[in-house]
Amino acid sequence: MSTTRKGGRPKKPAGEKAEQFSLRLAPKLRFGLETLARLQGRSMSQVIEWGLKTSLQSVKLKLSRTLADVVEIAWREPTEWQRLRYLWKMDPALVPFDVRHACNLVEISKEEALWKIETGSEEERERLRSLGGLRIKWLKLIETIWPKLLADAEELRFEPKMTRRNGMPLLSACGLYYFLFRDFNDRQLSLEDLIDKTYWKAKERFGDDFSFEPEAPPLPPYGSVPDADSMPVEPIATQAADQAESAARFSAK
Repeated sequence: MSTTRKGGRPKKPAGEKAEQFSLRLAPKLRFGLETLARLQGRSMSQVIEWGLKTSLQSVKLKLSRTLADVVEIAWREPTEWQRLRYLWKMDPALVPFDVRHACNLVEISKEEALWKIETGSEEERERLRSLGGLRIKWLKLIETIWPKLLADAEELRFEPKMTRRNGMPLLSACGLYYFLFRDFNDRQLSLEDLIDKTYWKAKERFGDDFSFEPEAPPLPPYGSVPDADSMPVEPIATQAADQAESAARFSAK
């Protein structure tokens, strides 16, 4: 008896699940799609998937990589923002303007500079290894503020606060630190402590899947005296009470 497998839809690779996607086609293209599907013995969905893969392989990017290669590597990143950031690093034209803006804010931030390699010395490599745990916290905080960074593409408020003299870290420029602690003590913190303290406070307040929608204005640049417009609208007594409570709760950890 012949054991030849009959035609039909091939099995998907293990762990890969297809998603629904609505597509509009001109009548002539749909007619061509149906004809090609009959010729290849595939469904129309499979023909579209085959055609898209072929097109991705045909687009060449820098370093002689194809767009298919870049998409494959980007897809291995654990979160959507990290996938988009990888595409941005390969070619900014691969992502929309708001993503380019958000990626640039992360790239120029004081926090991200902690992991910049300058000399490649053993001492520098050891320093980077010691910051491995902090890196995980920083990436989670980026995920938390990512929607706010995208929204800033229309307002363009964060970059000037980060790049002028005595500029602010990104966590301060976007208002996350103040949102959590309601004080200006971040100016006295090292970048390592700023990331660590902000991460644990956000985790304590929101749980593992915390997200951030700031309710307060971002802080003024480091070393400057806040003007009336940039100060919180809460009464001074309330600010002092909140600061004392935040400091007590954090020191009790």
